[in-house]
Amino acid sequence: MDDLYDKLYGLTPVIINMCRAMCDSSVKANAEHRADAGIKQYIIRRQIGECCEWCEKFAHTYELGKEPKEVYWRHDNCKCIVVCKSGRGYTDVWSKKKFTTYRDARREREQEILNEQKQREFERQIFTTPEVLGTRTPGEWKKYLEEIGFEVKPLNRGMLAGIPFEKGGGFKINFKIDGRYYQYHPEKCSHHNGAYYKVSSGRSGVLRYEMNGKLKKGKRKHG
Repeated sequence: MDDLYDKLYGLTPVIINMCRAMCDSSVKANAEHRADAGIKQYIIRRQIGECCEWCEKFAHTYELGKEPKEVYWRHDNCKCIVVCKSGRGYTDVWSKKKFTTYRDARREREQEILNEQKQREFERQIFTTPEVLGTRTPGEWKKYLEEIGFEVKPLNRGMLAGIPFEKGGGFKINFKIDGRYYQYHPEKCSHHNGAYYKVSSGRSGVLRYEMNGKLKKGKRKHG
């Protein structure tokens, strides 16, 4: 399992990147409109920490209209920032957030990168050392996952579908690879002998764990 995980995340960035090419067309179109009015704008791409050779190649400042299309692209685990600089400040091309200074934009992007690293580590742990699930309560996990940027949603199937965690429901998050997901299901309406965590991937299938992170045993309850 460790080898598979490393291979999925260890692919050459440029190979993955081409699948996730992103360009904020609305920001670019607005910038081009302002350029037509005689207001110069710039596209700035910078590296944050160590980056791959592909990213390094496009880490420059470009006058709008003279930038290569690749400057807007990014890949999984990308540690770059791309902003549009205008007389009104800076706009992050990917998040669409606006900032007064480049320093503010960079600080925000640095936090995003840190959160992305924490997300990958959480995913790695629950598929390789699921005992980690027993180190926090469900409420603590939900809060932590939200803090590091996951979109935490109510369960979408069963008797608890759509019910928020705060009102007695469960929660789930989806990962980017292999259809993976992670769920918490409370004891209420459980067909598996109490509350449990559920993780799933195309390779491992569905696995359920006790609140202490141990693999859940026993047959499914019916009725």
